[in-house]
Amino acid sequence: MISPPNNTFALGPHVDLRRRFGLGAMAPALTGSLGVQRLDTRLRGATGWTTTAGLAYSQRFSTALRASAGVDWQQQDGSVATFDVRHHSVFARVAWTITPRFLLTAGYARLTGQLVAHASGPVFARALAGAFGPLVAETYKARPWLVTDSYGPAWISYRIDGHADTATVALTAALFANTSADLRFTNSRVENTARVRYQTDTLSLGLVHRF
Repeated sequence: MISPPNNTFALGPHVDLRRRFGLGAMAPALTGSLGVQRLDTRLRGATGWTTTAGLAYSQRFSTALRASAGVDWQQQDGSVATFDVRHHSVFARVAWTITPRFLLTAGYARLTGQLVAHASGPVFARALAGAFGPLVAETYKARPWLVTDSYGPAWISYRIDGHADTATVALTAALFANTSADLRFTNSRVENTARVRYQTDTLSLGLVHRF
């Protein structure tokens, strides 16, 4: 069985510049970031360059509570128009150190701009034929698409405008000096300009070790 061609290798510089306003752990900080990456992928048409930029403000309110908010911007230039996407997002995060061993974090982000979505060949053909309404048919016909076999034979990748809302809650537990476990729940909701909505709920358990 051959796995879908979604493996991606990314390489490039990333720079963060941070300015702290005042002295001490409670002083607020402003961080700017800029990065450029070369993406090499087996997915046809997706190989290209990605440019990112961001600005974030962070503040610690006590030894246990800290928060951050900011904006990110990303542009991907693929080898075909389907993967030429641009979007920006705003986000906010709160972290609470419950005990020296347990950390609870919560975050929300809203992404607006262009996205790459995927559909099976038969489903996409029905959409173009008007099976899901005239708005879906007219919108999808006007967007660049490509047969990429992204999640199986004859699967379609297409570019669409829309927005995505993502909320995350995570509990991190320190197991050892350099090892921690992360239990995370993520809810994502996407709506495109054709008023098609997607929702994904993900529950994950991870193990992190710092060498």
